[in-house]
Amino acid sequence: MGSPLENTRALINNIVSLTRSLPTSVPLATDEDRIFAVMSSPEGESTWHTFNKRFDALFGEDCRDSTGQLHHIRRGRLGMDKVCDYLGTLDVGSVPLDLATIKLVRLRDGLVQYRM
Repeated sequence: MGSPLENTRALINNIVSLTRSLPTSVPLATDEDRIFAVMSSPEGESTWHTFNKRFDALFGEDCRDSTGQLHHIRRGRLGMDKVCDYLGTLDVGSVPLDLATIKLVRLRDGLVQYRM
């Protein structure tokens, strides 16, 4: 088992991999979708503030449908690819890893549901 920082980076890599394998049954994102609007919003006052705000708006516990799936998962460059691009630029060392991990695991688990 690696360090918390390495584990968080591995989790992000897993999210990227799962995003690449989203089935075509997942809707393709448009610039009208919430995922595009939130991920295109201005940066917050800190890296953590931006990450926390975006992930709560898109992948919070209150962002699930009656079957438990996350509402805002969308394929394509205006959807989860945009989230992955953001995660690729995230300075993981500047966020509280314990809190960020909770949010990243929720997203990863939400993506895994699409593989079932």
